[in-house]
Amino acid sequence: MTVKFTGGGGANSTGTSSPTYQIDNTNGGPTLGNSGGNLLIDGIVTETIAAIDADGLTLTDKDGVAGVKVNDGGTVTLNGGIVTETIQAIDADGITLADKDGVVGVKVNDGGLVTLVGTTSTSFQLDNDNTGPKLKNLAGVTQIRNAADDDFANVQADEFLDSSGVNIASGVYERKLTSSGTETDPSAETIATITLEENDSVAFACILNLHRTDGVYIGTIEFNGGVKRETAGSAELVATPAKLEYIEDDFADAEFVVSGNNLLLQITGTGEIRYKATVGYQSATGAATTSVDTVPALQHTQGTDVGTTAASFMLDSGNAGARVKNASGVVQSRNTGDTDFANSQAEDFIDSEDESILPENPVMWHAQSVVKVGNALVKALQVSQMYATFAYQNAAADTDSFENYFTCKAGTYTLNFLGVTDTTYGLLDWTIDGVSIATGQDWYSAEAVFNVEKTIASIAIAAGKHTLRGTINGKNGSSSGYLFPLTNITLERTGV
Repeated sequence: MTVKFTGGGGANSTGTSSPTYQIDNTNGGPTLGNSGGNLLIDGIVTETIAAIDADGLTLTDKDGVAGVKVNDGGTVTLNGGIVTETIQAIDADGITLADKDGVVGVKVNDGGLVTLVGTTSTSFQLDNDNTGPKLKNLAGVTQIRNAADDDFANVQADEFLDSSGVNIASGVYERKLTSSGTETDPSAETIATITLEENDSVAFACILNLHRTDGVYIGTIEFNGGVKRETAGSAELVATPAKLEYIEDDFADAEFVVSGNNLLLQITGTGEIRYKATVGYQSATGAATTSVDTVPALQHTQGTDVGTTAASFMLDSGNAGARVKNASGVVQSRNTGDTDFANSQAEDFIDSEDESILPENPVMWHAQSVVKVGNALVKALQVSQMYATFAYQNAAADTDSFENYFTCKAGTYTLNFLGVTDTTYGLLDWTIDGVSIATGQDWYSAEAVFNVEKTIASIAIAAGKHTLRGTINGKNGSSSGYLFPLTNITLERTGV
């Protein structure tokens, strides 16, 4: 190289015999130096640049710790093990980051959108700046959770399809209402409302889950029922809704009532109660009724009718009776609003070949027994018991009794009782239609035993409807009480 010196009237020079030369020495300028033919610049700390050789150029910090290396071939290694071959080509599609084996982890798309391939976290939040919902994995099932992950979040879509592409909302109940929240000491507090149109009838079902705010599970209540409205403010229940309770403690209860044009779900309880109700219902809006008093063409002379051109015919129409309906040559029993089937009751049901279609193995659930003597039944949840439930009269006493009802074909049967034994349980006598079938059935044991099965065999039962009655009749000499926790009773037909 050539260095030119000027100033002070001195001569121009093409070099110097000194190994170093300072520029602007009066102001502490940098020093140029020679080291084996290489240029040294005092202003750059040369130990931060390692030797440039066949392996490339390494930059280090002042303590010699490598920060980045430009490898032979142009790739760059960053301290921490990140290698630029994991950054794939930057082009019109964006930047893709991959692991060292080329497996894509994240992609910054053209336009700034980020594509994530997956996460090791069990949940992933959407719109996390605005506390959006989370997608969560639970044993292979995708859950939609709220931002705090302490409850489910709602999902909104045009349709919900199952794995075969069928709309799962097209079942028996075409509409669904959900309601959730917390109430303190509720007293007939309305938590869900269904409004009926004029001349409307609605069949409904409900599942209500109840917790205390401290997380303790209270239980579940299930409802099935129907409601109708003919004129303004005239909503009425077709019958008292069927109700099945699985309540561990008496912290809360619920009922369906009507008010004006509305069907209301109300809860009552003690303390802070968290609830979640799901109500499915199907409406027959516009199914108006017509009085024969106002339409002469519909009037008739009693005892002369041979048929009707209508598809259905209502019995006891003044009291909203059931309907008989033709469906392609099949006679159906329908409810008043023709929105669901109605029950049919008879001494026996015989098919076209004179074979009874009555059940051979009916099941009676003790939670649905009718108490005849003693205190009301308590329904308990118990995960150690089959079906996770049993029922018992509380408090229990000698001579307590209850009834349940079943319908069966004629034959010889074995009765199977599924219950629990323990130190405070009594002896049972059993009758069918008032006739004794067993006495002194003992439910005592030295400790609690779940899923105990006891049987009464070789019982001849006629076809039709029957009444099974159980009565507490004393206790085992070692027992200290008269309790009788029972889950269900199953009849098994063993002979004709």
